[in-house]
Amino acid sequence: MEEPLQIRIHGSPTLPTLIYLPGTHGDWSIIAGLRNQLVPQFCFVEFTYPRTTIWALADYAENIRRILKANGINEGWLLAESFGSQIAWLLADASQADFKCQGIILAGGFGRHPLPWGVQIVGKGFQQFRANERRGQQSMKSYACYVRCFYEETPETIASVDTFIQRRTAADADAAVHRLRLIYGHAPAELIRRIRMPVFSLSGFWDQLVPWFMVTPWLRRNCPGYRGSRVILKADHNVLFSAPTESARTIQEWIGRVK
Repeated sequence: MEEPLQIRIHGSPTLPTLIYLPGTHGDWSIIAGLRNQLVPQFCFVEFTYPRTTIWALADYAENIRRILKANGINEGWLLAESFGSQIAWLLADASQADFKCQGIILAGGFGRHPLPWGVQIVGKGFQQFRANERRGQQSMKSYACYVRCFYEETPETIASVDTFIQRRTAADADAAVHRLRLIYGHAPAELIRRIRMPVFSLSGFWDQLVPWFMVTPWLRRNCPGYRGSRVILKADHNVLFSAPTESARTIQEWIGRVK
């Protein structure tokens, strides 16, 4: 394991706590634009996962609970991005008394993944990145160009792209493939049907990895705590990164509505 589970805490602990669980990429490299807009209103907690290929989803949840407790964080909202949603359902389990989940905001997240075969295709893409370094570098350059052309242009966005690319190592690709396998094998419906705290879903319209029009009906049928969703027209799967301003505004609105 290259590094341990890492935590960073921004803002006053007297403010409402918002805990960011990253997606398959596994780190806080692309969240700065959103964080900077939310810190004045929230204590913003963010994680970077270890580059592990042995942890189960329960290991992620257990270690996140442990490090939250060690930092005196006993309750808060979960901002669960893509893969992070699978951890969020476990953290929201009411039988775990050491952390009180006040609500969940899914960002490109889901219950049971609506396209399991799509998860396998993405996993093969990561494996090709691992096997062909030159092709992987070309893919990263193309992604950087795409972000600069189509994402909301802020200084944080530009800086985040460079940091994101620097972290995409071979070990990182192995960890991402492992996380995709965890998604493929996870069936959280029984747990989700017991969740009563508020659950919201935030998506990008151009999300081809986790189609919002398949996620929303599933949540409406299976999640008693489901309160609503929003689709941001100019955003893609990385909705918090591609549209940080509108995402921040929506998150504030939802949490304020519940309060």
